[in-house]
Amino acid sequence: MIGFSEYISNKDYYIILKKPFYVMDRSTQRQKNNQTVKTRSQIAHEYGVCRKTFYNWCKEKNLHLPNGLINVKMQEKIYDAFGEPGKAH
Repeated sequence: MIGFSEYISNKDYYIILKKPFYVMDRSTQRQKNNQTVKTRSQIAHEYGVCRKTFYNWCKEKNLHLPNGLINVKMQEKIYDAFGEPGKAH
């Protein structure tokens, strides 16, 4: 916990709750902003396939997924390429 009067000049994000500042990492901030990040396994599950099959589908469509969690923009690209989850590939 960081004092209210201290100035912080790094790249972390902050949320102010009354007096003290609470330091949050970026993934926690995104979740707090109702932006849902997902794993590859979660998206594969939405399509009803395993993670490896989903990887092969992405390879066929030349979708290069970034390391780590998949953000909302990349999810939109995936849904555009494969259609909405629950429908046939």
